[in-house]
Amino acid sequence: MPIDKSNSGKAGSVARRWLLAMAATGLAAAGAALTLAAHSQPAAVEGKAPDLSQFESALSPEVEAAKKNAFIMIPYGMFVLGVAGQDGKLHAGTVNWVMQSAYKEAFFTIGVRRPGELFGFPYADSLYTALTETKAFSLSFLGEDQADAARAFMATVEIEGSTINGFEFATAMTGGPILTSAPAWLEARIEDQMEGPDHTLFLARVINAGNTVERELLRDRDATSRPGGWLSNDPDL
Repeated sequence: MPIDKSNSGKAGSVARRWLLAMAATGLAAAGAALTLAAHSQPAAVEGKAPDLSQFESALSPEVEAAKKNAFIMIPYGMFVLGVAGQDGKLHAGTVNWVMQSAYKEAFFTIGVRRPGELFGFPYADSLYTALTETKAFSLSFLGEDQADAARAFMATVEIEGSTINGFEFATAMTGGPILTSAPAWLEARIEDQMEGPDHTLFLARVINAGNTVERELLRDRDATSRPGGWLSNDPDL
């Protein structure tokens, strides 16, 4: 709409205010329409359940690399799992997949590797066999200064007197070895289990526990000396 520049004074001022008001009204209406569209579209999308059949089990190389980096970020403590077999033989091994699983009752979950083959290397694990037979175990928590203990129980168990793999131990209700230097320990019985591709996830109930000193828990990254530059876009690393 052309404006007569010769128009001046009160009439010109009124015309300019009228034009500005019309423009503001138009912008407000457009903004309201955009806001309505922005709020209505996500509601429709969120209300639609995903079609799980469209999700592939196999990950692309890019997603596989991102998944590995994300998994490495998950914090884990280090523990020594102990079992007294039905034949009286003691078994022990380092584990790290341990998590509290309830508030109202004393439940936690623990992932234990099954005998078989992992990363191309076959292995036979007597600890797992004894655990599934007795369905009871001890769990020694390792302090931040006990990386040597975590590494010691990644190998064959050797008992000499009151030591297991060079560390003093005692036994309690389950008969599984408990490291006396551990800042905390639990004993538990298995209530349920779920089979994963290479590990079994056990749901366990605490039946006994003890503490010695307050100490920060040893993290798996510190125990295994994971290199600082672990982030990678290579899915095979």
